[in-house]
Amino acid sequence: MDPPKNLITNPTFIWGSDHGWQPMCCSLSICDQPPLCGPPPSGHQFYCVAHNRTQAWQGIAQDLTGRIKAGLEYTVEACVSIAGPSDYSDVQATLKLENVEGQVNYSALASGRASKNKWTVLKGKLSVSTSPAKVLVYLEGPPEGIDILASYFSIVPLTAERESTSKPVKDEQEDLATNVLLNPTFDNGLQGWSGHCCKIAHSGAHGWKGVYGRCGTSFAIATDRREGWQGIEQEITALVQENVTYDVSAVVRTSGLPRTGTEIIASVRLEIAFSTPRYLTIGRVKASSTEWVRVEGKLHLESGYQRAVFYLEGPPRGMDLLVDSVTMKPVNSPDSQRPAAKKQASNYVLSTFLEIQTCCMSHCWHF
Repeated sequence: MDPPKNLITNPTFIWGSDHGWQPMCCSLSICDQPPLCGPPPSGHQFYCVAHNRTQAWQGIAQDLTGRIKAGLEYTVEACVSIAGPSDYSDVQATLKLENVEGQVNYSALASGRASKNKWTVLKGKLSVSTSPAKVLVYLEGPPEGIDILASYFSIVPLTAERESTSKPVKDEQEDLATNVLLNPTFDNGLQGWSGHCCKIAHSGAHGWKGVYGRCGTSFAIATDRREGWQGIEQEITALVQENVTYDVSAVVRTSGLPRTGTEIIASVRLEIAFSTPRYLTIGRVKASSTEWVRVEGKLHLESGYQRAVFYLEGPPRGMDLLVDSVTMKPVNSPDSQRPAAKKQASNYVLSTFLEIQTCCMSHCWHF
């Protein structure tokens, strides 16, 4: 699956690489030591520094020749800070266009007052009426002796078409309309979700460790995992109804080694009065750290449980589990639109197409 249409190569300086970037008559370094303004908002420790600057127009740049399309409008964001003798200084993202005759034009894309004590996000828009021969975007502004720090840079078309791993947009919109889960696409941060004996984090709008949501959206990360069964979960006791079959789908990937061949499992944990929990497998998929994939299956619950929890698990310890979106929708419309109340304990019956997992989860790490 292709990443979102950010025109910038290596927008967050992931893994300490300056690939795609160049200094404009100054020095360029990738740093991993926390600056005075705090950890970079990109989700990892690396950020770029333009130093040894002797003129205000000097900074870091990237060649966008061939990437800008005439007639399209783009949003521009740059997360910046400064270092040096001044506490504040103006920083600007600038576009340099050159036509086939060699004529050069400069445009301010975004600007703002940057501080050495915090990260500042510059926001603006970009559009060109004709296709230029050469395109360069760069950060500039502070006077001589002040360093420019950059955590991320994005130029994204406003009219980008929504992409999908396997379903048309219309189908996914219908999925969202009938989805019983809370905050299924993580638009509201981590609301409704929790870590299953591990930590969870939110990518924000600008990705995480160089990974972006499937359609440019945010996603959730289950991290600090000590066991394969640890992951991200949501209680569904009051969200599902008994004797109703649900189609379940989740868009997932991993981060870390190994990069391929890791299994991600969609599961449900049923807590039963005076008995050990039961574990149901909904679906499995071979995932990797290079693309988003979809795990799918069906869920059908009958009576007999007190609490039901949906969760995603599978990758070995030390690997992060990333979740872009989760769908749980009834195959047939239930008789009542209101979710059933909390179930009372009775005889437990499990539909035959669900696999029962017998495993012990008595040891749980809390951070």
